[in-house]
Amino acid sequence: MATIVLDKDDPHASIAAQAALLRRASSAPRPPPLPLTAAAAAGDVGALAAALRGGAAIDAVDPACGGTALHVAAKRGEAAAVAHLLDAGADRAAKDAAGATARERAADDGRWVCCALLGAGPDDPAPGGRCARPPLQGALLAGDGEAAADVLSLGADPDAAAAADGATALHVAAAAGFLDGGGPLARALLGAARAVDARDDGGSTPLAAAVHAGRAGAVAALLGAGASPRSADLAGETVLAAARALAYDDAGRAILAAVEAAAVEAAAAPGAPGAGADAAR
Repeated sequence: MATIVLDKDDPHASIAAQAALLRRASSAPRPPPLPLTAAAAAGDVGALAAALRGGAAIDAVDPACGGTALHVAAKRGEAAAVAHLLDAGADRAAKDAAGATARERAADDGRWVCCALLGAGPDDPAPGGRCARPPLQGALLAGDGEAAADVLSLGADPDAAAAADGATALHVAAAAGFLDGGGPLARALLGAARAVDARDDGGSTPLAAAVHAGRAGAVAALLGAGASPRSADLAGETVLAAARALAYDDAGRAILAAVEAAAVEAAAAPGAPGAGADAAR
């Protein structure tokens, strides 16, 4: 951009000059996108393959956008194009003009399937920043059940903990309502999870998250999957105590009844510590 010398005696003139310069810059013709980048933006795998066969440099930075074809496909959410480029050897660590990787661009725009494809694995949460949660959790937090199911189908691990707070996908799904009703996604999450009582950084389990969120359906689903009603967080609050504290409406009382019944059943099980009501506290 050209340099403007400010006129101290006529500030309005300098503002007008700045506006004129910006108008000229915005009207200047932009370079057309490279064929490979255009194909990535359209999600056209056939055109991508043709461009690569024709000798297109797979990691070339396109002046029109400041990123590679992989950046463009990731930002647009074109999962098939991302997969094709990765299979063809695209550098997932390459950075665009702003210093972001394709995975970071995918996370910025909530393209969770692409984010999963671009990780070191579908569960890679990265150390922090915009990719501080595994893509499965990102999709759940965004309320995108379809994307969550797609990420899970790629082999994402529901037990992968977020760098942000140690939560697993079950913590997020329980609080967000994705375990209510026992639908396909709920069954898939519970079926794939190995640690139904996984603890976040505060020591809370997914069952505790469901109780605090008032999700009776999630409470029932987690108890049915074997979650412990007697687990306690780092502050010493048990799931049962939380349910009692929140039983001020019909939904809360229904949750309390379910947790109390499960606690009594757990206390009566062979080998359970204590006995009867004392163990259900």
